[in-house]
Amino acid sequence: MDRIKISCIVMLICLWISTDVWAQEVIHVEVAGTLPVLIGDKKETVEELTLTGKLNGTDIKCIREMKKLRTLDMNGTEILKSDIVYYVEPYTANGEHVIKTDDEIGDYMFYQLSTLENIILPDKAYKIGTYALGECEKLKSVTIPDGVTEIGTLSFEGCSGLLNIKLPDRLVSIESSCFKGCRNLQEIKIPDSVIEIGYWAFRDCSKLKEVLLPKNLKRIKSLTFYMCSQLEAIEIPEGCVAILDNAFSGCANLVYVSVPSTVTQMEDYVFDGCANMGSIVWNSELEIKSSFFADVQPCNCLLYVSQGTVLPETWNDNIVRENVAEQVVFNAGYSCYVARELKAKHITYTREFTLPTKKGTAAGWTSVVLPFTVQEFTHESKGKLSPFGATEIGSKPFWLRELASDGFKNVAALEANKPYIIAMPNNSDEYEEQYNISGCVQFEAADEAGVMIPATPSVMPTGENALYELVPTLRSVSKTNRVYALSQEEHGDFPAGSLFVSCLRDIDPFEAYVVTKESATNAPLYYSIGGEGGEITGLEEILKKEDESLKIYTAGNVLYIDSDRDRSISIYDVTGRIVRIVEVHEGSNTVTGLSSGFYFLEGKKVAIK
Repeated sequence: MDRIKISCIVMLICLWISTDVWAQEVIHVEVAGTLPVLIGDKKETVEELTLTGKLNGTDIKCIREMKKLRTLDMNGTEILKSDIVYYVEPYTANGEHVIKTDDEIGDYMFYQLSTLENIILPDKAYKIGTYALGECEKLKSVTIPDGVTEIGTLSFEGCSGLLNIKLPDRLVSIESSCFKGCRNLQEIKIPDSVIEIGYWAFRDCSKLKEVLLPKNLKRIKSLTFYMCSQLEAIEIPEGCVAILDNAFSGCANLVYVSVPSTVTQMEDYVFDGCANMGSIVWNSELEIKSSFFADVQPCNCLLYVSQGTVLPETWNDNIVRENVAEQVVFNAGYSCYVARELKAKHITYTREFTLPTKKGTAAGWTSVVLPFTVQEFTHESKGKLSPFGATEIGSKPFWLRELASDGFKNVAALEANKPYIIAMPNNSDEYEEQYNISGCVQFEAADEAGVMIPATPSVMPTGENALYELVPTLRSVSKTNRVYALSQEEHGDFPAGSLFVSCLRDIDPFEAYVVTKESATNAPLYYSIGGEGGEITGLEEILKKEDESLKIYTAGNVLYIDSDRDRSISIYDVTGRIVRIVEVHEGSNTVTGLSSGFYFLEGKKVAIK
């Protein structure tokens, strides 16, 4: 019995070894056209094939008939001119394809090989023909030899699995629709030898995020990068003279483009549908027409131009001439990207605050990040505001906090490109009307000499503690299980503006979001701003409605309290810290020894000089 078991095991091992050997083949084709004989029945099972020697149409046809072929290494082969048909195109009358010249990857040579994942092309190849590798949907990698100077029309069209490709340094042209529909291609460097990119060359490359254009590029044709929805930035090289219609149309995430001085022709709708454009650096002497940038929102897009550039009538703000802007306006809901540091004489951002704050709970918070350091906060009807801790005379206080290692802490300034949480006192039942702030608040900076707006950093600074990071963004971020958004509505038993919740909603520009430091399996569904005690605001007491039975006023450095009875009164500074508890008696009381500054007591704000 044991002998039978052992025999079975041996047979299985042998079968496994045999299968593995059959799945991998190395074949030298001494005489062109003999591959079918050399591979024999293995044609039906081979998965990895390495070829050397000479190949003609018969050999190519044999390769096309391999139903399980995943990897093909042709580095050591020569492809010979041949009249033998290796593929018949069913859609045209003259669709019989042969090898027309030596060492060409001919038209349709590997078209629609459904199992092919990896291919190394012959080292002597000079050209890749039309549809040569088109619609190889599982193709992940291609090695192209340095001698290839031409990649033909539709040669990689529909290769939706293609992850990366290195183009040869001698390449001269990329023909029309060459990489059309390569939906997983993420980046590409086009060698400097390329002078022209054809129509639709990268159309529908929906994950293409980074493109390095060649230094010698002269023309970008129509729809070249159409619907490359993840493309973020484009530097068009000096020397390019023409950009044809819809070249970058539908690039919804394109935030930055630079147009060189050499461009003398630009057709309509080149950047149509680029709704998130943040910066345009225009060095050309061409007049800028609104049709160039259809759907680009001038409200948040910075336009860097020379003094003499003619602009469309629709573009009034955010014009940067010689690195100085008269007026920069940032609008909530639209993306923002500052390509180059600049000075602005006047900068504004407006946001509406409606969430109610709630005593004893962390409620009413939202997040904020701005591309400039704010000098003034102004409510549409209440006038000037100041974060707790600031000391501007006559300003109404609000809460502004940043994430530190031990939790959120009060800050008195909102700096550029940093994330904060912010809340406006808004509770008519508990706060004096003068302190209730609901509606539009303008964030502002102004200086005739110019206020610096720094370039948007490639990596924005984050707030951080032991459990999570607070991440700023000036662009939209889609909701995921990794992204925690601050609640804008009640969430279970928790009030609006009190929790960072996983996969809750998309993050809008000028907001911040949380990413957990815990593993995905251990991460909670939400993080509370105030912790268990809900003490995040902790300053409501100083904003409470003034006690009508008290009269509180100052004269110079003396605080006067007229009371109708004996009581204890806490005096707070602008940070919410109790600086003194005084025992007052019925009648008039005086308090001395307070330093200069602002204080809160029993719902009233006073100044000591």
